[in-house]
Amino acid sequence: MDCANTAGRPDRVRKAIAAGKHIHIEKPTAPTVDEAMDLARAAHAAGVKHGVIQDKLYLPGFAKLLFVKNAGFFGRILSVRIDAGSWIFDGTTQPSQRSSWNYQRAQGGGLALDMMAHWRYMVDRLAAPVIGVCASMSTAIPERVDEQGKRYKVDVEDTVHALLRLEGGAVGIINNSWATRLKRDDTMMVQIDGTLGSAVAGRFRCFTQGAVNTPDAFFGGGARATVDFHAQWQEVPDTLPTANPFRQCWEAFLRHTAEDALYVPDLVEGAKAVQLADLAYRSVAEGRWMDVPTLKL
Repeated sequence: MDCANTAGRPDRVRKAIAAGKHIHIEKPTAPTVDEAMDLARAAHAAGVKHGVIQDKLYLPGFAKLLFVKNAGFFGRILSVRIDAGSWIFDGTTQPSQRSSWNYQRAQGGGLALDMMAHWRYMVDRLAAPVIGVCASMSTAIPERVDEQGKRYKVDVEDTVHALLRLEGGAVGIINNSWATRLKRDDTMMVQIDGTLGSAVAGRFRCFTQGAVNTPDAFFGGGARATVDFHAQWQEVPDTLPTANPFRQCWEAFLRHTAEDALYVPDLVEGAKAVQLADLAYRSVAEGRWMDVPTLKL
């Protein structure tokens, strides 16, 4: 089980595989998609069970969103939108809420490498598989103060915007930043729109609006809205397990090793997460859409 920082993870995983250990690790599984697939192939060849943590889907709000999707509530899915992030202090007046390694490339930092891993599995499983990506990235805060009070240069992105093409024709929009102030219900919000209904979820709560409950919200440009839009949504009740997400991932993987129970996110899934980050970086460098090829052992 490896939840240490990203730097050095491939070496730690290879040592575990060589020792015949089953593998359950945090994301990203490796700095590049090629290295991530090498780890997946090595684990498969060694006959050890392997999995990656997909904790966000076990948070109550997103677990409800997955439940709503699997129940067929949306009809044909049209779009998924993710708004995530918050203001991370630069360390001058208040301590930074994130470790300094997150802002240094040599230590595995970077918002895209960190969070695209989450967005890949969330979009794939909550909406539809990602088949294309076009991204824009920037560094809003170029200098920060580390845990020892020393100033350092930020050499990775802290803001990411991405457009996604999804299998079946749906589109995805990701707005993710460590340099944004909140005026929304939670630090992570996901909205899925479909022909039969829509749902909006944060980490703990999920709300739905069916087609038959959708109000007329098309007003003239100079007209004041006359509808309480928030009141038109119905909350999904708390009927699903609410244990710590990492505990739920760990228990599911233990059942996988002991009972051969199904565990979906293996190291190939982990490589897919790295792949999306890698293609997002390439999209920025080349200024174009990138296709997302299928990864196989």
